[in-house]
Amino acid sequence: MAMTIRFTDEETEQLRIQAAVEGVAMAEVVRRAVTERIKRQSVLTRLREAWGPPPVDQVERAAASLGIDPDRAAELLGINRHRAAS
Repeated sequence: MAMTIRFTDEETEQLRIQAAVEGVAMAEVVRRAVTERIKRQSVLTRLREAWGPPPVDQVERAAASLGIDPDRAAELLGINRHRAAS
């Protein structure tokens, strides 16, 4: 299936550079990124099912050490910081 994806000029340039580094077409970089994202989410889902959600304080500490917004980190992990904290 063909798709049209719109990137900002900066994203397009980053994509162009990454494609050159990998020696592949820009479309291949995008396909690989999508595949990697799906695999990563599958692993996170399996971990959450096996172990439950990570403790909120650990998510907040990890987010701070990585310079990531704690709410965004929680969202990526599929947890609700505010509900889990109360």
